[in-house]
Amino acid sequence: MNLETEFAGVNFDVTKLNSQVKIWVQQLQARGETTQDLLANLLRAYKTLPDSEIVDYVKQKTNDYDEGQEFTADSLMHLVGNKYATRSNEKDFEDGRKDQDSAIPAMRFPSAWQPISVRFAANALCYHLSPFRHFARVNR
Repeated sequence: MNLETEFAGVNFDVTKLNSQVKIWVQQLQARGETTQDLLANLLRAYKTLPDSEIVDYVKQKTNDYDEGQEFTADSLMHLVGNKYATRSNEKDFEDGRKDQDSAIPAMRFPSAWQPISVRFAANALCYHLSPFRHFARVNR
C-alpha cells in the first residue's frame, strides 16, 4: 500500500489519513499481522503535503528521529495531526480575515454621496446637541 497515493486521495487531509491508517493497523492486528515500515511510510507521505510549514515540521521530526529520538507511528500521527489542525485553523482565520477585508470598503462606502451624508449627519447632530438651537430658529 502506498500512503502517498492514499494521502492524495483524501486531498492531503492529515486527519483523514491518520484515521485511515489507524483502521488499517487495527485490521492488521485483528489478523495477527504487523507492519514494520509504517513510520517511514508516514514520514514520506507527510512530506508530500502542499503546506510547506508542515513539510518543514515533518523534516525536523525526521532529523530528530535520525539523531536518535524515539518515535512511534502513533506519536508521529498525533504530532503532525496537531500541527495540521493548528495550521488549518490559521488558514481559516486568514481566509476569513481576507474575506472581511474585501467586504469592509463596500460596506463603509456604499456610494459616491456618502461623504455628503456624513456631513449632513454631523451638522444635524451638532444642531440637536447645541444649547442655542432654539435661539437659532428664532433668529432666522
